[in-house]
Amino acid sequence: MKSLKIGKLTFNKKAILVLTFCFFLNGVVIGASAAAKQLDDISISIFILMPLMFLPYVLLRKRISRNIEAIN
Repeated sequence: MKSLKIGKLTFNKKAILVLTFCFFLNGVVIGASAAAKQLDDISISIFILMPLMFLPYVLLRKRISRNIEAIN
C-alpha cells in the first residue's frame, strides 16, 4: 500500500490503517445501537454514543498525527 495524497496532506500506510480501524469501531458502535433498539426497544442516549464514537480518535491521535504529513 502506498501513501495517499489528498491536497496538501500525505497519509502514510499506518495512518490509513489506524483511521480504518477507527471507522470500523464507529460502525460497531452504530450497529450495536441499532441492534439494541430493534431487539429490546432500548434507546441509547446520544450523550453516551458521541463519546464512544470519538474515543478511538482521541486514544489514537498521536499515532495518526505522526503518520500524516502536511506539504507547504
